[in-house]
Amino acid sequence: MKKSSIIWAVLGLGAALAGCQSASADHSTQDTDYSVQPVRVHQGFIKGMDISMLPELESLGAEYYDHGVPTDLVKILKDHGVNYIRARLWVDPESVDGLAFGGGNSTLERAIELGQRAHQQGMKYLLDIHYSDFWTDPGKQFKPKSWEKLSFEQLVQRVYDYTDHVMKAHRGAGVIPDMVQVGNELNSGMLWPEGKSWGGRWQGI
Repeated sequence: MKKSSIIWAVLGLGAALAGCQSASADHSTQDTDYSVQPVRVHQGFIKGMDISMLPELESLGAEYYDHGVPTDLVKILKDHGVNYIRARLWVDPESVDGLAFGGGNSTLERAIELGQRAHQQGMKYLLDIHYSDFWTDPGKQFKPKSWEKLSFEQLVQRVYDYTDHVMKAHRGAGVIPDMVQVGNELNSGMLWPEGKSWGGRWQGI
């Protein structure tokens, strides 16, 4: 490349960068005639949020504000249009050594607490029973560690007994879920390997 071509290329690049800097530095606003109209939805349309992490965050000192005023997060959500709260439930979210798995440590007690807080704000409560000690999804549907050695018949009975216990505990606390989600992302079944559905194995599930 000729020397003159290099010089012109450098000058051109410098001018382009200067133009970008000038444009990005302009933070002025301009009024227009455009407006965005709110979407009208049916009163029963579900606008939900999973707040399973909330008790854990609050125990660590988290605070939430609405227009600069410290406010309960559940109330903030209600005031801004959320009408459904989801709480996930894990069977025993701890290791064999008693160390919490994290992710909100979603115990039955915490799920009930969130359900109560939702109802106190006039919101509805969705309980998501994972039937596992931690997160489940299409790539992992592990049984609770205390269920691992059960026979298939025993596993079926344990699922029934556990579900019965969970619902009676809610009823005893005065908070009945408005919706119950069975498992989480069950594309591949649940409670592997007995309940795995991929590969044509539907009988177990």
